[in-house]
Amino acid sequence: MITSAHSPAPWSYEYNPYTVGSKNSPLGTGAEIPAFEVFDHDGNKVFDTNEETPCELQEANARLGATAPRLLASLVTYANLLAT
Repeated sequence: MITSAHSPAPWSYEYNPYTVGSKNSPLGTGAEIPAFEVFDHDGNKVFDTNEETPCELQEANARLGATAPRLLASLVTYANLLAT
């Protein structure tokens, strides 16, 4: 049987943009830089996305990451079925 440990499920994600505070930024003071964070069931941050990638890709990565515990459980079930 395959076993593993990870942060408690279910995981979720939130949009949490950075706000530009520097006058020297080409984006301008107050501009938002998109960013997403993924949290476990206990509210601990598991990871955040790379703010240098487009917002749509960041959200897709956050959504995929938030499903990681369910995907892992499915893979473990499938592996155990194949092993019998």
